[in-house]
Amino acid sequence: MRIRDNRSSRNLFLGLGFLCLVLFSFSILAYASYSREGSYPAEIWDISDGEYEPVVKELLNDAKESIVISVYIMPTGGKETVKLIMKDIEKALDRGVSVEIYMNTRFIPKSADGAPGKEIFGELREKGAKIFAVTHSTHLHDKLILVDERYMVTGGIDWSVPDPNDHYGSSTLIDSPELVGESLARRRNFPLEGGSQRK
Repeated sequence: MRIRDNRSSRNLFLGLGFLCLVLFSFSILAYASYSREGSYPAEIWDISDGEYEPVVKELLNDAKESIVISVYIMPTGGKETVKLIMKDIEKALDRGVSVEIYMNTRFIPKSADGAPGKEIFGELREKGAKIFAVTHSTHLHDKLILVDERYMVTGGIDWSVPDPNDHYGSSTLIDSPELVGESLARRRNFPLEGGSQRK
């Protein structure tokens, strides 16, 4: 009788152990499939606070094919860091780098012919930059730079403050062509003011 009880206990223990192993395996597989969905291979660097400006300048100066900026507001007067960034964008255009800038409509004054930001971004436009005004009903709150369809700078560094270098702000540099490709696709589907098309 005792031997039968021991065998029953052992079989019950082994059965429970096997069941736990099966459930654990399924949970691992479920987690793995969940974590893969929407995730991207990437290298990431912290460029918070004072690291932001030199890294952004280096990225813009090294850009070979494209620069895409998606930003809440891009003041062009009185902000030293933004002035330097604008100069770097002009230099990139001179090198033949394509430039796209996505902005809120509400912060871009229109010229007499209705073109958004013509006065503010006149020099950039003349050099070939494309300035896109997101529809007034949409609130764009990015602080995003995409370079060469590979690098992304994103975070809380706000270009609307007097000088971003005087403020604490978190930002990261990400090397991930897959993530940047997804981000570019989103931007190129933004609704634009007046139904204007990207050419």
